[in-house]
Amino acid sequence: MGKITDNENAPGINAGNPESKKIFDSPLLFKPLIEQSLNPIYVIKNDKLVYVNAAWEKLFGYSADEVYQPDFDYIKIVAEESVNFITSRRKNPLVTENTKSNYEFTGKTKDGRKVNLVANVSQILINNEQFVLGIYQDITETKKIHNSLKETEQRLRNIIENSTILFYSHTPDHRITYVSPQSKTFLDCEPEEALENWQNFLTDNPINNIGVERTNIAIRTGKPQPPYELELKTKKGRIIWVEVHEAPIVENGKTVAMVGSLTDITIKKQAEQALIKAKEKAEESDKLKSQFLAQISHEIRTPINIILNFASLISNEMKHKIDADIKEYLKIMDSSGRRIVRTIDLILNMSEIQTGTYNPIYKMIDIQNDILKPAYEEFKEFIKDKNLAFEIKMLTNQTKLLADEYSVFQIFHNLIHNAIKYTPAGKIEINVNRDTAKNLIVEVNDTGVGIAKEYLPRLFHPFTQEEQGYSRKYEGNGLGLALVKKYCEINNAQINVESEKGKGTTFRVIFPS
Repeated sequence: MGKITDNENAPGINAGNPESKKIFDSPLLFKPLIEQSLNPIYVIKNDKLVYVNAAWEKLFGYSADEVYQPDFDYIKIVAEESVNFITSRRKNPLVTENTKSNYEFTGKTKDGRKVNLVANVSQILINNEQFVLGIYQDITETKKIHNSLKETEQRLRNIIENSTILFYSHTPDHRITYVSPQSKTFLDCEPEEALENWQNFLTDNPINNIGVERTNIAIRTGKPQPPYELELKTKKGRIIWVEVHEAPIVENGKTVAMVGSLTDITIKKQAEQALIKAKEKAEESDKLKSQFLAQISHEIRTPINIILNFASLISNEMKHKIDADIKEYLKIMDSSGRRIVRTIDLILNMSEIQTGTYNPIYKMIDIQNDILKPAYEEFKEFIKDKNLAFEIKMLTNQTKLLADEYSVFQIFHNLIHNAIKYTPAGKIEINVNRDTAKNLIVEVNDTGVGIAKEYLPRLFHPFTQEEQGYSRKYEGNGLGLALVKKYCEINNAQINVESEKGKGTTFRVIFPS
């Protein structure tokens, strides 16, 4: 600690101020300690400042010379809001030795800046004369932090009290220690009425066991768990659903409390349950529809097959005895009958898919010999009648795959049928190949009418066609490609399509290796 050897030159000492020099000459005061103190220190005699240290000068911006002037009133260092308080203290000064007091007020510097101060004041005797010794502590920054924290606390309180979310805390043994005012709307009770074991609000819904277990894990491990849902019963017996977000408060490695929030999801859960019921009802209706279609289709198919068989018998027996017109009529009858049978087959197949009664049988099949060649044989006459070129290109000799033979045959039966139907003239080409990942790729290309770009997103929807109504050019019911998509899913295959109106279409089926 430094030692002041020349009192006349010590900071804050004025040669023209004998009271200041008298104080420093006193053996009762430690001169270096006072002058080097970071806290502003002052001495008052007869309601006038007779000494200030360097820290005081620095804080208020007044020099000791200014302070010691006869007309300097120390009320100048008091902010307006504290003037009345300081004035009242001047009227009731400390009167006895060792009397002490401390108080808080707002000071004002020479340049008008406000500072928050705590004053520690005591009455002292120096050479049998009474003085008031004061030490200021600048708490401006502390006050700012305190006010900021207070404002933040008030904002949080406003958020909590005006939120639609309920906030709570509970002990590790599940007793609620705090609940926000939202308990009135959530639990039908005042906050203080909810201070009990939170499990008392649970219904007997088994889903609540998940929430209880997650809370216990969080308490045990000290780690937050995923949000969960609870079904609660309020004080008035009302049933509500809530979503719970909570986290443990851990001290010294031990969970001392749980804090969390509840969001009312009752309306959401009711909507979900209504959707589930509506979905179940729709699925049931869909099954009934499919069962009805299957039954009606069977009833239609039996007499149609009889008609076709007799028409074929008549055609074969009478082919040399009937004229060309009758032969054409029989051919139209056969074609129309087969169209009805195809429609019935498609309806039956879709019915099986939608009712879940189709059971695939997976085995090793050869895409060329088991699928494509038989399909070609079935359509050979159709292709010949339309004078179309037809080619199967085998670009790989690895043609076997594990799949359901019937559904794979139906995939290409429908794709080839469509290619022939929608190609007035030109060529149909089927390419079989393996890609670098050994996936089997089968492409069905045609030079037909093509598909409009706008229709492609609905291409695989059932009962849809690009052209609708009685004026459409091509017959069909819109089930073929919908079934192709379903059969691809059964075989874990992907299907995509590329088409340009007026130029043709490519369907690409990819079977995984």
